[in-house]
Amino acid sequence: MSLFEFKYMSEALHQLVTVNMIVPQVDLVHEPPVDDDFEYPTLYLLHGYSDDQSAWLRNSRINCYAGERKLAVIMPSTERGWYTDTAYGYRFYTFIAEELPKVCQHYFRHLSTKRETTFIAGLSMGGYGALKIGLSKAERFAGVGAFSSAVDVYSRAKNASPDMIPYWRAIFGDPETIPGSQNDIYHLAEQSTEEGKPLPKMYISCGTEDPRLHESQKIAKHLEALGYPVSYFQGPGEHNWDFWDEQIRLALAYFFEN
Repeated sequence: MSLFEFKYMSEALHQLVTVNMIVPQVDLVHEPPVDDDFEYPTLYLLHGYSDDQSAWLRNSRINCYAGERKLAVIMPSTERGWYTDTAYGYRFYTFIAEELPKVCQHYFRHLSTKRETTFIAGLSMGGYGALKIGLSKAERFAGVGAFSSAVDVYSRAKNASPDMIPYWRAIFGDPETIPGSQNDIYHLAEQSTEEGKPLPKMYISCGTEDPRLHESQKIAKHLEALGYPVSYFQGPGEHNWDFWDEQIRLALAYFFEN
């Protein structure tokens, strides 16, 4: 597998952004060239609240898992923006959901442009982001993986400590505007079914020692009730990389099963 780190000026964010990518390596000496129309399955892999685009590479075996499946992996950084077009003006959702796929497909040949071979996953804040983008763009993703996800942003924003209120309002504005909006995962799941969009395969998981367990249980039940194909896992584990490394492996196995 080949590893790329590239920077470009994001039109959505009006700043330089950094993206890490894993791309299957081609043996140009011993293998015939890949056909022009060939595409690798592609995974958008999102980081958590305290990390950046390097987190999955530093802390998991994603490079190995990608190599086993000849999978391209795109890992962007969105700071602490909750994969949201924020109230203070930074358009992190637009950057990830709209701009980044076009930029990557422009500069890197053979990334998937087909729904059936395009996936998105993330942990904690990134699990929220994966659900948000995967549900709002359900016509583009065949599978969504959400590990130890911070789904309930409404409660976090509404019950924030005094020193954190400015932060949450900068992201979401008035917390009371979250329910029923594009920042509400439950609403997005319902909206996709009402609009008749294709329903992605959902892999939801959380460790039993993780304080976010209830959030994962609740969203998995909600998605199942709406008719989404859901694989739910809970087992011994905390909010850490020991758990997430295993979960990305299991999520990929679920996405790629016949």
